[in-house]
Amino acid sequence: MNRLPGRYKVGMFKGKKILRDAFSKRLPDWSLKFPKKGFEMPIANWLSEDLKLLVEKVCDFKNLEKIGIVDKSLVEAWKVNLFSGKKDTSWQLWTLLVYDQWMKAKGLL
Repeated sequence: MNRLPGRYKVGMFKGKKILRDAFSKRLPDWSLKFPKKGFEMPIANWLSEDLKLLVEKVCDFKNLEKIGIVDKSLVEAWKVNLFSGKKDTSWQLWTLLVYDQWMKAKGLL
């Protein structure tokens, strides 16, 4: 694809030209007119539902102490805000969760 000139890949104000052309006979016209859109992961739902117990474990004061988090009240506020629906703090908690898992994988915890 890198060798293919840009004029074949992108139409005037329309991205994904090759993809649209390839599926023009298989998909309805209305579906080919949608603008480009990214995919957003439902992290807030995951953390407050399926991964709730893992979030609770990561946010435990003893665990926060092990990974070097000084302001434990901030992390508690993130958790309370997410679980109560007051504020979306999912990215903060997701980052903490990934950091915790990374430290465990590296044998640092």
